[in-house]
Amino acid sequence: MRKRNITILIAAHKPVYFPDNKCLLPVQVGADLASNRIPNVAYDNTGENISNKNERYCELTALYWAWKNIDSNYYGLWHYRRYMSFSNDDGLTQNIYGEHEIRKNIKDAICDIGLDDEKSVEDFIEKYDLILPNKGSAGNGETMYGHYLANHYEKDIDLCLDYVRSKYPKIAQYIDQTNNQACGYLRNMFIAKKDIFNGFCEFLFDVLKYFDENSDCSNYDIQQYRVDGFLGERLTNLYMTYLINEKKDLKWCELKSIYFWDTADNKAIEPIRNNNDVPIVLAIDDGYIPYASVLIHSIAAHSSPDYLYDIIIFNRNITQRNIKLLKDEFANKSNISIRFYDISSYVIGCKDKIAIRGHWSIETYYRLFIQDILKGYNKAIYLDADLIVLDDLAKLYQIDVDDGYLLAAAKDPDSAGLYCGAHPGAEKYLRMDQLDLRKRQYVDNILKLKNPFNYFQAGVLLLNLNTIRSEWKNDIAINLALSRKWELQDQDVLNVLADGKAKFIDMSWNVMYDWKYKRLKNVIALAPRELYKEYVKAHAAPKIVHYAAPDKPWYDPECDYGYLFWEYARKSVFYEVIIGRMVDYRSRIQTKARLEHDRFMHKIRPRLGRVKRKIVARIKG
Repeated sequence: MRKRNITILIAAHKPVYFPDNKCLLPVQVGADLASNRIPNVAYDNTGENISNKNERYCELTALYWAWKNIDSNYYGLWHYRRYMSFSNDDGLTQNIYGEHEIRKNIKDAICDIGLDDEKSVEDFIEKYDLILPNKGSAGNGETMYGHYLANHYEKDIDLCLDYVRSKYPKIAQYIDQTNNQACGYLRNMFIAKKDIFNGFCEFLFDVLKYFDENSDCSNYDIQQYRVDGFLGERLTNLYMTYLINEKKDLKWCELKSIYFWDTADNKAIEPIRNNNDVPIVLAIDDGYIPYASVLIHSIAAHSSPDYLYDIIIFNRNITQRNIKLLKDEFANKSNISIRFYDISSYVIGCKDKIAIRGHWSIETYYRLFIQDILKGYNKAIYLDADLIVLDDLAKLYQIDVDDGYLLAAAKDPDSAGLYCGAHPGAEKYLRMDQLDLRKRQYVDNILKLKNPFNYFQAGVLLLNLNTIRSEWKNDIAINLALSRKWELQDQDVLNVLADGKAKFIDMSWNVMYDWKYKRLKNVIALAPRELYKEYVKAHAAPKIVHYAAPDKPWYDPECDYGYLFWEYARKSVFYEVIIGRMVDYRSRIQTKARLEHDRFMHKIRPRLGRVKRKIVARIKG
C-alpha cells in the first residue's frame, strides 16, 4: 500500500484541470471500462477494485479503490467539478443544493477556495476527525426520502434501509430523521480520519453488496442504472448523521461546497513545427461547423506544401461527433492541422454581460483572447467563418507588422459609406438633406477615431501578438467590450484599441460581398472616392470573399459571389447538411410570407366585398 498523510480523491471520467496540491489525488473512475486513459492520474482498476461496476457505482469505485489500496491518515472524496472551500469568505452564496457556483475556470479560482496553500489545508484537516460539505436541499420542498422516490425506484432505497435496520440497529435509529429532513449531506463528499473512513466503507459497501445481490437492475435505463451511486449518497448522509449524534467526542465541521462550471485543462497553444507554421484562428459554435468546413476547403485549395496551416478553432460547445468529422475530413492533408480549443474559461464570467445585437453572437468576442491563448506564436491570422479564401494565406501572414502595429486589416468602405449618411435600403442616390448622420454621430462621439475613414473591417486580421500582449494588459480589451453596447460589437472595440496602430492591407484580402446588390450602389457609393475605387478593384479580383451580412450564401445561392461558396461546399462532408438547412430555411420563409398574405387578405376581404356589392348595385341600377 502507498503511504500518504492526506488523500482526497478527485473522481473524474475525462481529462480536466486538477489542482497541484499534494493532498489531492485525481483518480480516473471506471478505468476498466474506458477506451482512453486520463494522463498522469491514478486509476481505479489497479489492485483490488470494483472499477467494472462504475456504471452503477459512479464515483464510489474510486472510494472502494482507495479503501483497499491506499494507506493514509485521512481520506476524502470530491468530484472533478465539486470541491470544498477552505476559504474564510462568508460571502459565498449557495444554490438550493448547498453549492456555491464559481463560473471561472478552476485553475483561476484555487486561491478563492484556499487550495493554494498546502500547509494551511493540511493544518486545517488535521484539527478534525470529520469534515463534511454544508447540507444541501432536496429541492421543491421535498423531504430527502420523498425526493428519492420522485426520481428513483422506491423498492431500491427500501431494500437498503430494511437491511440497515436488521444489521445496523444503532445506525437505523437515524433513518426516520434523515428521511424526513428537507436537507442533508449530498454528493458522497467528505474528509475523514482513517478509523472513521474504514468504518464508513465497511458499512457502505456491505449495504451496497447486499443490494446488488438481492436486486435486478438489468432493465434500468442509463440514468437509473447509476443506482448504487444514488443509494450511496443517501447511505453517506445516514452514516454521517449517526456519527455526529453518537460519537460525542467527534471533532467535525462543515465547509462550503463548491461547484465549478468550467474545469477544462486548456494549455497555451504552441506551434506544431516551430518553422513555417501559419496559425489561423476561427471562432464558431457547433451550428457553424458545416460552414467552417467549407472555409477550410477553400484554404486548403490555395495552400502551399511549404507551410503548415495550423487552424485553431475557438469554441465552447462543439460536439465530439462534429470534431471528429471535421478532423477526419482533412486528415489526408499533410499541411493542414485542425485543433479545437475550449474557450469557456475565458468568457464564462462575461458572456452574460456582453450586449449582443443583430446577427452577431458571443463567438465574435473570442478574438479578444487570441494573444493569451496562442502564447507560442508572435503573429496570427484571425478569420470570420463566413468567408471563402481564394489565395494563399501564407502571403497574408508574411506581411510585416513589427513597426509598432497592433494588427493589419483592410479598411471598411461599408462603414465609411454609412458614416457619410448612406441608407442601406435606399433605391436611388440621396440628396444632401436626406442623409442619415446617426452613424457619424456614433463614430465621432463614441468611437472618437482620429480618422473615421480608417475604420477597418475585423473579419480578416493579422494580429501582432507580441505588441498586443504588451499593450492590452489587465483585461483592457474585454473591459472595454463590457463598458457599453457597441453597434458593431467587438469590431468597434478593436478599432478603438488599435486606432493609429493598424496597418492597412489591400482590400482584396477582405472583400465584403455586394449584399442584395445594394451595398455598392447605396452605401459604398457615398464613401470617399478612393475607398470606392479600391473596393471596386478588390471586388473584381478578391483574395478573400467575406459574406458580411445577415443573408448568407448557404441560404441565398444567388447572392453576390454565392457560387464560390457552393463550389467548395460541394467538397464538404457536411454538404447534405448545408442543403437541408437551406431547404428548411426557404420553406420557413415561404410559410411566413404565406401566413402574412393570409392575414392581410383576411383583413381586407370584407372591405373588398362591400366595394364589390356597391359596384354590382350601381350596374344593376
